[in-house]
Amino acid sequence: MPYVIESFNAAKFLKVINGPTPDQLEILVDMFHEAIEVERESYCFSGDPAFQWGTSAAPLEKILTDRLASTDWYAGLTNGGAMIWDRFVMHLCQCDELGMENELDCEGLSWEFIEEVNRQLHQRTGDGNASFLAFGRHPYRYGGPVPGMGEQQLHGDDRAGDLMKIQAFLARCQSDPLRFQELLDADDTLAPAQKKIVQQLFDDSLQDEDDEGGEDDDEPSEYEPAHSIHWPDEISQMLKDLKSIEETMNQDEELSEQYTELVEILESLSSKGRAMYVVADA
Repeated sequence: MPYVIESFNAAKFLKVINGPTPDQLEILVDMFHEAIEVERESYCFSGDPAFQWGTSAAPLEKILTDRLASTDWYAGLTNGGAMIWDRFVMHLCQCDELGMENELDCEGLSWEFIEEVNRQLHQRTGDGNASFLAFGRHPYRYGGPVPGMGEQQLHGDDRAGDLMKIQAFLARCQSDPLRFQELLDADDTLAPAQKKIVQQLFDDSLQDEDDEGGEDDDEPSEYEPAHSIHWPDEISQMLKDLKSIEETMNQDEELSEQYTELVEILESLSSKGRAMYVVADA
């Protein structure tokens, strides 16, 4: 899963969202409407409040202006509503018509590279350092917590050993599949991230059975952020943190190339006062 990095004019972004002119608001409403048209049918469950957006019961302009004024843009949203809002934010960050001056800075940093950055920083500073934990995982004005190391990583140093732990747990469940959830909750051999993967496999298998039976999925899924926005002060901290592990990262040729690229991006953005938009591109 590569991370794509774009940047935009931070000052103009904040000015537009905090006090749009009538002409700017019209552009924002059009972008919001387009995001709804693209995402609603794919991500909104039956009865989702987002199905009312743009109707007389929930006028589009009011929904938009109320949410722009909110301190938590994602408060109260279902997964479907959040996915619509994510697309709207992406369009906003890229909007030349609103003067965002969007640029593509990097087409793909690897998941493994960012994971190693987090691992190295964790060894140095512990869970308190969250500058890169938020990378691709914490949207602007998102009230959820920054993921911890256990949620961010599947494995530690022993990748094969960790996969074997998952395989061993699944083997134990084969003899008593009806107790899967009980066994998973009680298991102390798997890390939180590993339990999350096993749980997702189990949930997906149940969903496949429902789909084969022709039943409709009318339950909301949980929203998992897949992008982040970082402001100049955050970028400066990320640059400082990244430089603190320069020697270690340069010991691996593949990691070193990505390390150099990211350092150059952060140096450029911090010197220009631009904001950074990171998306986890599946």
